[in-house]
Amino acid sequence: MKSPVDWATLESLSELRELVARRRRYRWTLNSAWIAGTAGYLLLMTFGRDLLGASVLGAVNVSFLVVVLAQLLAFTLVASYARKSNRVFEAMEDRARLRFAQATASQVGKGES
Repeated sequence: MKSPVDWATLESLSELRELVARRRRYRWTLNSAWIAGTAGYLLLMTFGRDLLGASVLGAVNVSFLVVVLAQLLAFTLVASYARKSNRVFEAMEDRARLRFAQATASQVGKGES
C-alpha cells in the first residue's frame, strides 16, 4: 500500500531541512544550559555543604536559594523554547508546509503521483 505522503519530496525540501537543523541546534543549546546548571547544583551539593547550610535571611539558607534558582532555570528554558517556537519555528513550518504543497501540486500537474 502506498503512503499518502510523498516522503521523498518532503525530505528534499530545503525549508524543512533548515527547520530541523535550527530546532536541533536550539535544543542542544538549551540542553547544554540545563546540564551545566544541574552539574553546578550537584557539585554544590557534593562539595559545598558548608556554603549551602549558611543562613541568608533568618531560616532561609543558601540551599533553598539554589533550589529556587534551579526551578527558575527550568522555567526560563521552557519559556525560551516556547517563545522561539512561536516566533520563529512556526513561521518556518508554515513556509515548509506551503513549499511542500506547491511541490506536490506541481507533481500532480505533471501526471506524477
